[in-house]
Amino acid sequence: MYLADSIGYLFYAAVLTFQKLNTKDLTVLPLFRFSLFAGSAISIVALISAMIYFQKKFESEFGDVRAQ
Repeated sequence: MYLADSIGYLFYAAVLTFQKLNTKDLTVLPLFRFSLFAGSAISIVALISAMIYFQKKFESEFGDVRAQ
């Protein structure tokens, strides 16, 4: 839980830093919303990749359990 909380704070700090460094006058909400959707998409891709990897790893070590 502490790791998820710290990643959230780091993410919000990165959004605020990007807003301050950007020369355009942006509000926080649209930038935060875009970052949220991008982070969600990246997380979904990472979870699917991990699921495929561990499924292959499990099957190579224990065989196909569903065949029994």
